[in-house]
Amino acid sequence: MKVGLLNCLLYYPLGPYWETFFRELKFDVVVSPALSRDEFDRRRTRFAGDICLPVESVAGHLDWMKGRVDFAFIPKLLDRRGDLYICPVCAGLPSVIRHVFADGPEVRSFPLTPFSEPGREARRALLPLGRSPGDIRRAHVVARDRYAALEAEWRADLPGRSPGPAGVPPRTILVLGMPYVLGDPLTNGNLPDLLRQRGCEVAMPLNLVPRSMIRRVHVAGYPIYWSFAGMSLHSLEVALKERRPDGVIYLSSFACGVDSVVVPIVQAVCRRCEDLPCLTVTVDEHASAAHVEVRVEAFLDCVDAGIRKRALA
Repeated sequence: MKVGLLNCLLYYPLGPYWETFFRELKFDVVVSPALSRDEFDRRRTRFAGDICLPVESVAGHLDWMKGRVDFAFIPKLLDRRGDLYICPVCAGLPSVIRHVFADGPEVRSFPLTPFSEPGREARRALLPLGRSPGDIRRAHVVARDRYAALEAEWRADLPGRSPGPAGVPPRTILVLGMPYVLGDPLTNGNLPDLLRQRGCEVAMPLNLVPRSMIRRVHVAGYPIYWSFAGMSLHSLEVALKERRPDGVIYLSSFACGVDSVVVPIVQAVCRRCEDLPCLTVTVDEHASAAHVEVRVEAFLDCVDAGIRKRALA
């Protein structure tokens, strides 16, 4: 039996756990390929209204899976003690998809993360497919341990400063945002690669604080309930303590309600740090690679000016 995993949204960063979990249960795992801009433009009309780019991309991945899988898995993640708190659009996505994509592959949805053992809903979905509670428990343990090993690989201090192109000072840039925006080539505007091509060392939340997605973060005494928002804010806090970056970029998806809260906090923190440039890049279905490249070039000019100023102080 073939299970399909959508190569978007919470596949970043939980995809490796899901792949291992289903393979341990003897499913054939099919991951949809990265979505090109042309494919996205052809299929995005399934969703109406103001909705963020990562959610709109779901249409293309589901269309690709037609006839290729027996069912598509989409996680059902609501408010659960000790687990992820995600935006309401992502939380309600499985129910929306069943109505919007009635002609698509069958969708099975239940809570499944490496941070808590699969519960009643997972057993209810998998027992009819011939998987026993013991099988489910063993698959979770194997997938959880492999995911923990991946986290150890991701976890690193801000990278060492390597020489940039001739005449360009070495720079370390902290890139923040929702992990599914940073990880998906469709939504990240090739930003991490652009920075690396210009001699920058790039650090992201998964490098600094992978486990903080289930850690409650407080800002000015107020709790940040959204898991991935807290992850970005915690990684900024850690980066400033461990080794100050030369600049901070927040990659935001247009129409993201959570980002509307987080971005002003990141900007305020950066303003309190003297000479720490902060750039917000907003992406949507109209954003182009040229738009991101121009913003990055101007930002790095500011970063270089700050480095030179500190060198003369």
